[in-house]
Amino acid sequence: MECPTCGAPVEIPSSAAKTMYCQYCAQPLVVLPEGCSAKGKPAKLIETPRVVEIGQKIQIRGTQYEVAGQVQYAYEDGYYDQFLLMDTSGSSVWLEQDEGEFRLFTTMVPAPGAPAWDDLGVGEKIPVAGGTFYTMEFGEGSVVGGAGWLPMLALPGTGFLYVDGTWNGQSATLAYSDAAGSYLLHGATLARNDIQVRS
Repeated sequence: MECPTCGAPVEIPSSAAKTMYCQYCAQPLVVLPEGCSAKGKPAKLIETPRVVEIGQKIQIRGTQYEVAGQVQYAYEDGYYDQFLLMDTSGSSVWLEQDEGEFRLFTTMVPAPGAPAWDDLGVGEKIPVAGGTFYTMEFGEGSVVGGAGWLPMLALPGTGFLYVDGTWNGQSATLAYSDAAGSYLLHGATLARNDIQVRS
């Protein structure tokens, strides 16, 4: 299979892939049953102080991962990155880096029953995905671009809304997107020295 834009070879690495970015020209690609379709224009990622890169093998709190995908977001305070990490069993987690702050989301699940973003206020407790989400901070942003592969649609320019807070006491984000729907990420905060690059 070839990139529709530059002709470079493209390999779909996982049946879960919904978005890919050509490693040569950064063209966003939507994964379809018959192959890949180019969507939009290549988007250059903003230089941020990223601690990991696509293809690296890393360790977080004793667990080994490979960095399989990246999506970069713009929001009112700047930019942040989320990295798709695959462990040796094929399970995935998300590492989020916003400047010097880190979160490891061990769960990303659809949240179709979540209340509408503009119906919520700060300090509310709402039932989401079998638990209780406590709302703390509201914001909006857009996708800058990405790298590698991603298990959801994440194309440059796609807007989203989010609520940061806690879910059953864990650090969490409730996100809303026309492309991906509403979904919940929850996990834990990390220190920089929790993340070790192996190769």
